[in-house]
Amino acid sequence: MCEALWNATENVPKEGARTLENAVFLNPGIRFAINFKNGLQIVPGLAVPIGIGPSDSFGLFTYLSFEHPLF
Repeated sequence: MCEALWNATENVPKEGARTLENAVFLNPGIRFAINFKNGLQIVPGLAVPIGIGPSDSFGLFTYLSFEHPLF
């Protein structure tokens, strides 16, 4: 899967002109489900956020979810 994020922040100083800062990130990753007979589902995932343009950076994002039936 691949997610995208765009964040725009406006800075308003006491004196002077307003500035607009943009940050764009792509987040390619993978996740999958492990299903058990009792209804429990475990979903691990891993992604690498990559900054584009002025937000030139990267990181590591981990995901872990436990889903089970309520009744």
